[in-house]
Amino acid sequence: MQPRNAGHCPTGRLGRALGRAPALAIALAGVGCADLAGIEQQQNPSTLGNSANRYQRELEMNRQWQNRTLSELVATLGEPRITMNIPGGGNPPGFAVVYGQDARTGCIDAFAVNAGREPRIRIYYCR
Repeated sequence: MQPRNAGHCPTGRLGRALGRAPALAIALAGVGCADLAGIEQQQNPSTLGNSANRYQRELEMNRQWQNRTLSELVATLGEPRITMNIPGGGNPPGFAVVYGQDARTGCIDAFAVNAGREPRIRIYYCR
């Protein structure tokens, strides 16, 4: 014998709230995405429509820097503007270094670095 509500949505105040949750989440997500797009355009109008250039820069910088040492990067680009911890340490453990903005693409150059005796560049990101 099955319980009376088997296979049915829960009833009462909790059931109604849960029933509205997906619609609310979708509405908030849509508004959030629109706000982020507007902020990106306001902050850096020079990069609009430049996604191909930004993607190409990521490819080129990763080809050039991936698995090379942090000391090589610093010798070439100078000291980073910001050095940040990766929340939770990253996997493998490491940190990030951030340089300035590339004038051609608008990329803020950021590198994830593996920690260790001789830190190495894990990956480059165009931010």
